[in-house]
Amino acid sequence: MQRIDTATKATDLFGAGKHGFKDGNKGLGIAATELNAAIFNAVQEEICNVIEGQGIILDPSNRAQLDAALKTLLSKATITSAGAAPTFTLTPAPAITAYSAGQRYRVKFHASGTTGSNTLNISGIGAKSLKQYDAAGAKVAGIAVSGQIADIEYDGADLVILDKVVPQGTGSALGLLQLASNAEALGGVEATKAVTSAGLASAMSLAANGYMKFPGGLIVQWGFANIQDDQYLPVTFPIAFPSSCYAGFAAPTYNAAITGSYSMGAHVFLTGLTGMNIGVSMVYGTAITGVYWLSIGK
Repeated sequence: MQRIDTATKATDLFGAGKHGFKDGNKGLGIAATELNAAIFNAVQEEICNVIEGQGIILDPSNRAQLDAALKTLLSKATITSAGAAPTFTLTPAPAITAYSAGQRYRVKFHASGTTGSNTLNISGIGAKSLKQYDAAGAKVAGIAVSGQIADIEYDGADLVILDKVVPQGTGSALGLLQLASNAEALGGVEATKAVTSAGLASAMSLAANGYMKFPGGLIVQWGFANIQDDQYLPVTFPIAFPSSCYAGFAAPTYNAAITGSYSMGAHVFLTGLTGMNIGVSMVYGTAITGVYWLSIGK
């Protein structure tokens, strides 16, 4: 765009360097502002660019095209897509008759698409691929998810979702992280998903007879067994070890002070993945009240 710049312009009419137009007066010897092709061409192209930029074909018989283009340009309404994903359709009002670089729409996807196959057909004039830019600035396949609201702009070749694709987060790079399931957290090999305390809640039981599972598969179990002096009884673990029971430990409890003349102990015999046998013995006394035990496995 430019301001009038002929020799008879109204110099600085709207401020320094902002020339305008003036009427002439032959009696006073004042010349009216002369017009030239440059000013008419500037006005014409500024208006036509707005209209055509919204995909509207110029129509000599239609005096409301600038109005329609401005309404489209200024509208912030979200348009919900339609069609059978991943071939989405969009029906703006007013409709466009051709694609033009710079056309932009706010779209709410009604369904999830298929990354790499997503297309959008606006006003029925032809499907265009949906693209996005990744963190490195490369144009890649666009992602469309049900309920997603996105600003989409035609760049002359594709319809581009303006929100960048956020990369997968890692231990050294910022990005999106998906929450790991309980099984993934305990597997000990998941490197791209986040572990939460809620995700591990089902991996433990903090009861008197309980257990805790650790990433990688290690399981520690504990409990109390009512085993008296000179008894040898089985103890069942709160949960079965999936593959191995590495070790078992037991310690007897006593309800009185122990002097040098007393001796007591507990020994463990591992019987499998579901439990173990514990034996208790005491010399010079019978006050053992039970056994605390611990087992480690996987």
